[in-house]
Amino acid sequence: MTGINVDYINPFLMAATGIIKDICQIEMKIGKPYVKETAFADDSVIIMIGITGEMRGQVMIVLSYTKALEIASKMMMGMPVEKLDEMSISAISELGNMIMGNAATIFSTKGILIDITPPTVCRGNLTIAQSFAQNGMKTLLIDADLRKSVMKSRGKKGKVKYGLTHYLSGKTTFENALCASDVDNVYMIFAGPVPPNPSELLGNDRFKNMIEASRKMFDIVIVDTPPIGSVIDAAVVSKFCDGGILVIGCGDISYRYAKKSKEQLELAGCIKLGCVLNKVNFSSNSYYGKYYGKYYGKYYGKYYGNYSNEDN
Repeated sequence: MTGINVDYINPFLMAATGIIKDICQIEMKIGKPYVKETAFADDSVIIMIGITGEMRGQVMIVLSYTKALEIASKMMMGMPVEKLDEMSISAISELGNMIMGNAATIFSTKGILIDITPPTVCRGNLTIAQSFAQNGMKTLLIDADLRKSVMKSRGKKGKVKYGLTHYLSGKTTFENALCASDVDNVYMIFAGPVPPNPSELLGNDRFKNMIEASRKMFDIVIVDTPPIGSVIDAAVVSKFCDGGILVIGCGDISYRYAKKSKEQLELAGCIKLGCVLNKVNFSSNSYYGKYYGKYYGKYYGKYYGNYSNEDN
């Protein structure tokens, strides 16, 4: 995708709502977009489908485990499904094929030709980094949310002694901050203790040098940042990256906030690679509560105190 454009997003939403209603008799309501962390819930069932042609990228359809069982049963003519086995996973894969085939037809009416790859169904706490790693790419995930990290308890093997703040402040080397995860081909650099000056640290030469070194060692480097629009960290980091992806989930922020985030990426000169739509709620009467933007705006408005000397 060359930009975050409703013409690129709406066909997927139209196809998903139409197919799920017609095939599974489930009404699906589209919520408001929101910005989300990269990790999915532990009980998630993720259908991953690649896109090639005039558009290139990856679409992820994320279901809760119970909803996946319900949909698998509907796809199998009402047969009871109590757990995901080879047959029920195949049924869920076929749903992904039907949605993407329908989306491709909608795109063709707009003069955009795309092809889709066979779907892959994954279970558990999958991240964007893991989706690349499962395709054989050596992947590095850098947690650059130095203010409120959500990754410090995920994916690590044993105790993490050094983090990104240690490296950026000159207290350790890049190699010492690098951690092997419990997922093949996925390596991580955790955020480390909260510093008093996150934006300054992310904008210094050590961060630039780390990205340049990472390019030589890894096939894919993903930098996770705080939500753009709340603080400037994401805009600072974007200067050193090839492009940015907005992760948006249904119901946590308003359309206006999502548009503001897109505009801030543009002002920073960041190439927009696309958007991940996550946490789509399939129930007909469910709305999400507080906006993600309000939460982070309140959190990041606080004073963060002094640099912690404790190991993360």
